[in-house]
Amino acid sequence: MNRYPLPDKRSFNWLTIATLLASAPYAFYLPPWIFPTFLGLLGWSYLIERQGWQRPGRTLLLTLLALFLVLVLRQHQTVLGRDAGLSLLLLMFGLKFLELKTLRDHILLTLLLFLLILGNLLFSQSLGLALHLTIAVIACIATLSRMALPSGMGAITRIRLSVGIFLKAIPLMIVLYLLFPRLQGGFWMLPGSSTGTSGFSDTVRLGTISRMVKSDQIAFRVKFDGSVPPAQQLYWRGLVLNHTDGRQWQRNQQNVGVIDTFTPTGPPVRYELMLEPTWQRWVFALDLPGDAPGGVRHQPGYSLETTALIQERVSFKISSFPYYRTPALTAITRQNSLQLPRYISTRITKLVDTWRRDAQDNPQEIADSALRYFRQQKFYYTLEPPLLGGDPVDEFLFDTRRGFCEHFASAFTTLMRVAGIPARIIVGYQGGEFNEAGNYLIVRQQDAHAWSEIWLPQSGWTRIDPTSAVAPERIEYGLDAVQQFQLQGLDYSMLTPSQRNQALRPKWPIFILDNIQRYWDAGNVLWYSWVLDFTAERQRQLLDELGFLTSSVMNQLVAVAGSTLLFFALLTAVMSRNKQRVDNTQKLYLQYCKKLERVGLRRRHNEGPLNYMNRVRKSRPDLAQMAAQVADLYIELRYASSCNGQFVKRFKRMTRRFKPNPIVGA
Repeated sequence: MNRYPLPDKRSFNWLTIATLLASAPYAFYLPPWIFPTFLGLLGWSYLIERQGWQRPGRTLLLTLLALFLVLVLRQHQTVLGRDAGLSLLLLMFGLKFLELKTLRDHILLTLLLFLLILGNLLFSQSLGLALHLTIAVIACIATLSRMALPSGMGAITRIRLSVGIFLKAIPLMIVLYLLFPRLQGGFWMLPGSSTGTSGFSDTVRLGTISRMVKSDQIAFRVKFDGSVPPAQQLYWRGLVLNHTDGRQWQRNQQNVGVIDTFTPTGPPVRYELMLEPTWQRWVFALDLPGDAPGGVRHQPGYSLETTALIQERVSFKISSFPYYRTPALTAITRQNSLQLPRYISTRITKLVDTWRRDAQDNPQEIADSALRYFRQQKFYYTLEPPLLGGDPVDEFLFDTRRGFCEHFASAFTTLMRVAGIPARIIVGYQGGEFNEAGNYLIVRQQDAHAWSEIWLPQSGWTRIDPTSAVAPERIEYGLDAVQQFQLQGLDYSMLTPSQRNQALRPKWPIFILDNIQRYWDAGNVLWYSWVLDFTAERQRQLLDELGFLTSSVMNQLVAVAGSTLLFFALLTAVMSRNKQRVDNTQKLYLQYCKKLERVGLRRRHNEGPLNYMNRVRKSRPDLAQMAAQVADLYIELRYASSCNGQFVKRFKRMTRRFKPNPIVGA
């Protein structure tokens, strides 16, 4: 005789569905061979349960376990850590599926599913994943109820019971969330590779990419205290690149530790910046950022960076000044801002000499001459520029004349340095998409941009964006607008503002889809603001505002314990009330059975309400309808997740009015 009872046949189906729901997100996070292998193990287990395949022996299972250990170790160089540990956990879970025999095995695997569900949160805590995992938790609860009560309850009723159990746990979850001492830090999501896509980079390599693929991945969001500044001011400063070898621009580390100053000449713009995880330190602030917020420090060139890697979504409140004047250059800054590669082509020097002679060495007029050159020589903005050779700036200026922002910024900055004007490249983002649903700006990776700064005696560092001289629609409307105008064969400069808006207006299916995406993104921002961003500092502020609790860890633990006890006391009271109702229901049902016993239909000791009802219907067809109603209502009241007071009253009236006639001729 088997020590443990065998499970109900359909319990395997419930367990399989719950397993697929709990493990599905891993397909997006783990190495591509892990999840298909796991599905193969589930399929093998299905064939064993449904097709009668032979169950694998212990030797084969141990061999597979050893193989999986070797493969995971080869993939991750370790079996510890997030990715390696969860890969191994998922594969071992699949092996355990092959050993399913008893009810105990099914229950154990169902409980382990909660560990798999928790593991998903190590990769992401987005609203979409949270909703999916909620469904997975409810499926696990329903699976456990299937194993505990294999019969007498339909699938819909079982799911409704599971939802009820989940909802009952929400008050305790909220109490623990608000009062339990917060851990510093949190879960994070490792960034994926962005090679070959539009996005931010700390270097500019001219002419090495022949095709730039747009990326609509969100870089950060911005919520302004007032109105959104015009597009011409939406330059999000990242890094300053001031060293070049002719093909590539990089940061110059000689100025590290130098804090630049400036004088504001206008009011500040205040906003909250919500950065997505990048595993870097860069903070993208509107030109020019004022005082650095907590956890952020100034860097040379009016840049900001965090004191720790950005491993999760973070928020900063920043004030920036769009109008400013910077002081005179130091000797080292001037030297760095005039540095040139060893070789400058003759064509470049001749062109610059012409501008200097015509402008009488006036820096502003020389810069204007360079911008006119870009406009008049039919330069073309494109994400598919031709590759460039050994002297990319010369080839771009005089031969190909096709490129994106990095080409124009590199060429313009080189021209200014040849003219003796201090210049440098700024990389960051430009523009953004306003989300009316959440009243904030979305800046995507495709909004990554490069522009130039030149130093003028009257104003100091001055932003000049040569891309705007060639493709003003890139600055005014964004990268998508450039491609829309090009695909439709429209000349931006020849269109009126209304014609431009008409050309960019999406068709109704795309319009509806865009609005759905905006509202979904707004929901994600609320989820982050109210749930994920509930840090230890915000918790202390909340507790201080409540006034009844100090923010010490011991007092928080006492509050958690007291709230938990109160919750279970209330839950016990509710369950006792329901139990009393159930007991009254059973008493009424026994009285109903006594009445049937008087007419020769005595209920057997091992006979449940359904079997008893079926026997009554066969013996007394005239009582079939009443017997079915009483049995259904009794089962609902006796075994449902809650006892409705109206149903109890109805059952009481039904059983008391029930007066069966004796069997005729008995």
